[in-house]
Amino acid sequence: MPGELVLVRRILETGQECLLSADDVSRVTLDELQPRLAEALEHDLVVTIKGGFWLRAKVDHGRLHARVWHGNQPQGTAQAAMAVSRTSYDGVPVLEVSLVGTHTTVGEPDMILEMSDLIERLAWCWLLRFAG
Repeated sequence: MPGELVLVRRILETGQECLLSADDVSRVTLDELQPRLAEALEHDLVVTIKGGFWLRAKVDHGRLHARVWHGNQPQGTAQAAMAVSRTSYDGVPVLEVSLVGTHTTVGEPDMILEMSDLIERLAWCWLLRFAG
């Protein structure tokens, strides 16, 4: 659709890609994540995010690099790394996600899906609120 803001999500381990729309992310979600992402970026801190997730993020060469995990330590049961840039795929932003080292245990079957959703929301938050 003309004028629609889209993002390509690529899983690095599989090469699987899909197109995500900014219309799928609510303003409330962006409003909740913005201060947490700002704090992580401004102070180089590990910050907590609702749902028991942790975030560390930085911007390097115009790309947001972040690591998200669940549990008390980065070596927790579920973790992912991401990088997103404003324009690098035919003028469309690309979110690259790596799930290397991610393990879920019995009782956490939806953890990867929750983390994937969080990563996508963080990417949109940065693109729409920070990257201009």
